[in-house]
Amino acid sequence: MALANILGVRVLLGTASAQQGVEARSAAAQTRPTGIVQEFSLTAGETQWQIAPGVVTTAWAYNGTVPGPELRVQEGDTVRVTFTNNLPAPTTIHWHGV
Repeated sequence: MALANILGVRVLLGTASAQQGVEARSAAAQTRPTGIVQEFSLTAGETQWQIAPGVVTTAWAYNGTVPGPELRVQEGDTVRVTFTNNLPAPTTIHWHGV
């Protein structure tokens, strides 16, 4: 394994520290629930997308849009997502910022 020093932070490349999980759980434990439940419905499917004037292509989209909708919630909210996959292949969602 390689050890790197990035901006003064020592990082062991190729492994994940068990301590990171403890820190993540500790941060989550400090978040107080707001009592607000945010519900979203996402449908993955094919759509026709105009990528340039007169140029249309088939794209995979969420709720018919490219890019898909932005989902914004507050820290402590409960999030419920109903996901329907109408694509011709299995898919997953990458939750940026979670």
